Amino acid sequence: MARQLFESTLTDQQGHVVVGGSITVYLTGTLTAATIYSASSGGSAVTGSKVTSGSDGSYSFWIDESDYGVDQLFRVTLNGGSAFTTRTIDNISIVKSTTVSLQALVIAPATDNTTGNGKHYWHIPASMNGMDLVGVHAEVITAGITGTLTVQIANVTDSVDMLSTAITIDTTETGSDTAATAAVINTSNDDVATNDVIRVDVDAIHSGTAAKGLIVTLDFRIPNS
Repeated sequence: MARQLFESTLTDQQGHVVVGGSITVYLTGTLTAATIYSASSGGSAVTGSKVTSGSDGSYSFWIDESDYGVDQLFRVTLNGGSAFTTRTIDNISIVKSTTVSLQALVIAPATDNTTGNGKHYWHIPASMNGMDLVGVHAEVITAGITGTLTVQIANVTDSVDMLSTAITIDTTETGSDTAATAAVINTSNDDVATNDVIRVDVDAIHSGTAAKGLIVTLDFRIPNS
C-alpha cells in the first residue's frame, strides 16, 4: 500500500509563519493518536504523532493506506508557543480513494463467444494487495440474440467465485450495464492478495445467435477501514 501526503503551513492569528510549532495528529473528534510517517516509504511511525514546523512554517506528514481506509478523517492540533492560541481542525480527509481497473479483450472482436472457464487470466501484483473488487462490466462488439451471455469472475487462488450474481448481457444488447439483472459482487470473496490469479469464465451464451467479441473490466479499490 502507498502513503499519502498532508502538508500545510503553520501561521499565527496575524498570518505570520510560526517556526518550531508543534502539530499533533489524531483521529477526528478524538484524542486517539493517528499513525503517521515522516517519509513516503520506509521507517517507523512518528513518535507521539507529532511533527514540527520548519523555518518557513511548513510541516508535513504521511498517512499509510494500509493503516486507514478512505472514510477515516483526521484532526490536527496546532500549537505555536505561549503567544499562540492553540487551534484544532477536524474532519481532514487525507486518504484518497484509489481505483485500479483491469480490462481485457477476452474474445476477439469478430469471434463468437463460447462457453468455458479460463477465457482470460489476470495476475494480482503487490501494489493491489488488500484491494476489494468494487465494480464489474462486460461489453460485446456485436450483440447476441435470444437469452443472455453470462460471465463469472473467479479467484483461482482462493477457489471461489467473486460474484454472487454473474455478469449478464441481454438479447440485442452490447453491455452489461443495461442488463435486467445486475451483477452482484460477493463481499465475502471480493478481496485480492499479492499473486492471486483471477479468471474470466463464460458460463452461458445467447441461444439464438452468439455475441461476437468480449471485453471485461474489473474495478478494485482500497477498502474502507
